[in-house]
Amino acid sequence: MCKNDCCNGDTQPRQDGLSFSYYPQAGVVKAKLNGVEWNVMTAIHKLCRNHSKFLNCYPDDELFMSDQFFGKSRANQKMGDTYNQTCGENLARERCMAKYHKNFDSRMRLFLEDVRTLLGAVEHYCDVVGIDYSEVESVEKIRAKRFNNT
Repeated sequence: MCKNDCCNGDTQPRQDGLSFSYYPQAGVVKAKLNGVEWNVMTAIHKLCRNHSKFLNCYPDDELFMSDQFFGKSRANQKMGDTYNQTCGENLARERCMAKYHKNFDSRMRLFLEDVRTLLGAVEHYCDVVGIDYSEVESVEKIRAKRFNNT
């Protein structure tokens, strides 16, 4: 299992998107993940829909993910390793999903940076034109209240 657990509905690829190729003579299993290019967009849209009263987020194309990810495992037969299809699948899946999550996480960080830039710009605008926003809760207070982060 990859470090992101792959059980969170927003980041989990479709079950039919992961396929395997087997090459027992070479001791190789290859994993291929397809159809995931919209996953970040879907997660961002769901975040905006569920947590924003006024924003309808349609992220830029730069946030699209790659449409395919690959992972490969190989038994080192010269060193005496024996081919095991289940172990090969698990390792190939793990490597494939590590690449997937690296791509997903980098896109989400770009979105977070953009949201924080927008927040800074709105606060700056309020400062410049003299709008008092001192009663608006901070991000830290909102996180603590909504998501029980203390």
